[in-house]
Amino acid sequence: MHYKFHIFYISMLNHCKIRVNSLSELRQGRIIDVDLLQCGERRRSVNSLTIAADFSEVDNVRQFFKESLHGLDISEEDFFKIELALVEMCVNVIRYGYPDGGGEISIEIREGRKRVIIEIWDSGVPFDPRDIPKPDLEEMIVAGQKGGLGIYLARELMDEFDYRHEDGKNILTMVKKI
Repeated sequence: MHYKFHIFYISMLNHCKIRVNSLSELRQGRIIDVDLLQCGERRRSVNSLTIAADFSEVDNVRQFFKESLHGLDISEEDFFKIELALVEMCVNVIRYGYPDGGGEISIEIREGRKRVIIEIWDSGVPFDPRDIPKPDLEEMIVAGQKGGLGIYLARELMDEFDYRHEDGKNILTMVKKI
């Protein structure tokens, strides 16, 4: 079975073996033919949102997430794990990605076969969250340290946590098997 997608969505399939008509068509942004069965995905829905990198937008992120997963057979526990990871990563972009203010965050939520895939894009300060070492929780408690657990929580709550920097954009991909 084949589906037609605009080249914009090719980034969604970057981990799949895909078949395209030709590299020149890919570079020109033409519609391409993608065999999704090669990557084991049955793509049911893709939802996207772009927000200002501002704390006032966090509730919009939560609402978008809730609407994106509406009707999906997912446990309450997994729902809240994914929501927490998404919100924590958006808060980090808002807090640290744009130190001079401004900027945008784009979020894409896809449902694959028995998994939820979230990609977060921003043009803020390049930052690979995978480079942050696992925190010493006992030391943090003894010191009374508040905060600093968002990245750790997101990595622990999600099944996959990947980062890349392309074309001036930070791209964080998180996957939760459901």
